[in-house]
Amino acid sequence: MIYDALRYSSELHEYWNEKLKVIEDFSQYLKEKADLDKLYAKGLEKISKLPIFDRFKGPFLSNLSSVQSSMLEISDCFSSHSEYVTNELLVNLKSMQVEYESEMKQLKKKIKKLAMEREKLNKKHQMAREKYIKTPKEKEGKLSSSFIKMLCSETSFLDAYLVALNKLNKYNAVFKEEIVPSLSEFKQKIIESFKFLKVTMQRTLSSDASCIYSMKMHIDNLARSVNTISFESELEALEKLLFKGTDFTDEVFVSRNSNIRKQEIGLELESCIYDEDFRSLLNNCWNGIPLKQEDLQIFTNRISSQEGKKQFILLLNEKRKLGKFLIPDESFQDLGLLFRLVLDSVSIDRNFACVRQCIILSQTFYKKDKEYIQQQILQHFIWKQENYWEELVEESIKKEIEAQEIVIDEFEEKEEIENRVKSVAIATLASYIDIMVSFHKENSEIMTIANNCRNKFLITEEDFPLSYIISITKGH
Repeated sequence: MIYDALRYSSELHEYWNEKLKVIEDFSQYLKEKADLDKLYAKGLEKISKLPIFDRFKGPFLSNLSSVQSSMLEISDCFSSHSEYVTNELLVNLKSMQVEYESEMKQLKKKIKKLAMEREKLNKKHQMAREKYIKTPKEKEGKLSSSFIKMLCSETSFLDAYLVALNKLNKYNAVFKEEIVPSLSEFKQKIIESFKFLKVTMQRTLSSDASCIYSMKMHIDNLARSVNTISFESELEALEKLLFKGTDFTDEVFVSRNSNIRKQEIGLELESCIYDEDFRSLLNNCWNGIPLKQEDLQIFTNRISSQEGKKQFILLLNEKRKLGKFLIPDESFQDLGLLFRLVLDSVSIDRNFACVRQCIILSQTFYKKDKEYIQQQILQHFIWKQENYWEELVEESIKKEIEAQEIVIDEFEEKEEIENRVKSVAIATLASYIDIMVSFHKENSEIMTIANNCRNKFLITEEDFPLSYIISITKGH
């Protein structure tokens, strides 16, 4: 047991160092990713200033600008996460490591002290046992006084042996009572610490995924806008100017296409005019100001419309992009109530895009003790509606596939198109499986939804193995 405890201490030290190195590498990756996105954004800015684009208007340049601003926002987000991982998460974990190693040193001293006492008792036990074994058990002839004395000596040696054995057993009981609970408590602390680390990393990655998803939408729009470029209107204008003598006006050089995913399932990321009461109401949650009954009435009225729900999501995304993840304890439950009111509304109009954003944002904001808003919406009735999760997953996969089909290149092989579309479907399904696990959905129900989606979207076992799905749900 002593050697096991010491070995456990050594292994734990190595484990700490290994995990801290992983987190340091992760922080460095976030920093490098932020720098890379900034370089891309600068490159796009230079491209947009080329003379060829001087008279371009329409969706192309606006989407190019959207991609550029999106990359800058994501770069800021990655930088914020990198600073959080380096300056807060890593520092806290290192201080925990120092604290735990200090506790382990004290345990080592205690173990060594008890080990020395045990060794002394063990030697006494061995001496008593050897003397007892060497004592003659029988003697031929009549009982003589010397034999009786020897018999008494044997009895005393036996008593001494039993006393030594009893002391050793008592020591073992004391050792187990004092050391084992300490080691168990220490082990539990380590487990809890790494559970928190796992949750924190999941939330960070989920937030980054949200940023990347937003940028992907801008890039998709840009790709579709490129397909709309046409110089027919320019040629017509030149013809009028040169051959018909009409006045040349500042024609739009890029044809407009109003159908380019203009309404991104009700949550486009274009700028909109915010209701100041609405903004003020949400700012109160970040300032720790309790919401009044009239505030809740205003909020309920606003989110009854698609525009109101869109503003709610966009305002929360502003907070996320600024790295304002911490909610004061005084208003944490108020913000949770606002999330539940939005879910009440979307349960009626089946706005799955809004639900998806609510899920991501609920895994982003938290209070001091690292309790996330997600805990405030776990018991909402919307998650318990029959077939709701399956509809949510299927609808999300359909939207992603539709977005991919719009940007199909005429020179792209059919097999390449099918593989790309299938990859998007698999990635979306895997993302939702992880989300369902975080919402404590039963493994059997998750497996059923996953299998139904695999069948519906022609995803084979080879494309997305059942074993991988099981690995995602493992430990739930």
